[in-house]
Amino acid sequence: MPRLILLLLITALPVLTRAEVDYFPLAIGTEWTWEITKILPEGETFKGVAHDKVVGPVTKNGHEYIQVDQTLTWGKEDKSQGIKNHFSSSFMRRTSKGYFRSNGSAAGETLLYQLPFRNGATWETEWMDRPLTTKVLISSSAPFTLTTGGKTYTNCALIRDDSPLPLFVTRWLAPSVGTVQEITTGPDHTKTLLTLKKFKAGR
Repeated sequence: MPRLILLLLITALPVLTRAEVDYFPLAIGTEWTWEITKILPEGETFKGVAHDKVVGPVTKNGHEYIQVDQTLTWGKEDKSQGIKNHFSSSFMRRTSKGYFRSNGSAAGETLLYQLPFRNGATWETEWMDRPLTTKVLISSSAPFTLTTGGKTYTNCALIRDDSPLPLFVTRWLAPSVGTVQEITTGPDHTKTLLTLKKFKAGR
């Protein structure tokens, strides 16, 4: 990739102050590997692996984004339950207002995380065309330590998503790493646990 494009991308991102902890790294080459456990209402359990990688800059609908590719692989599939292997890409960009995500369509983008990221901050967004409320429960102003996936992370933040579907998502974030653990309860009471197993920082 030409150095000029990289330089323009980097300078376009707002600079975080020392007081602003970066819970959402988007450096090119960053990789995450999560273990997924999905428990259906009747008790059947499925296990899989999700792998995300930050690929590089792209232009979509007039905005500069960072492309993130995800591969999801299950130990066994059950397509009737929506449990199937797949590959997808999402597109992220950061502004002074927050982090925005797009699927690349002309439908627009979703506010994923609002900035500044502070205790009690709440914002409205959408999930599957339904309203979704996100609230920061604990941030860098009152951090805590979390041990998960065999590792201990300090200065963690905790956020929660609520939707009238109903959908409830509790997400733990670590500085310079991102999501290290996530618990989702879906409309049919299916529970999904996401645990970070491997992380590689980008450049």
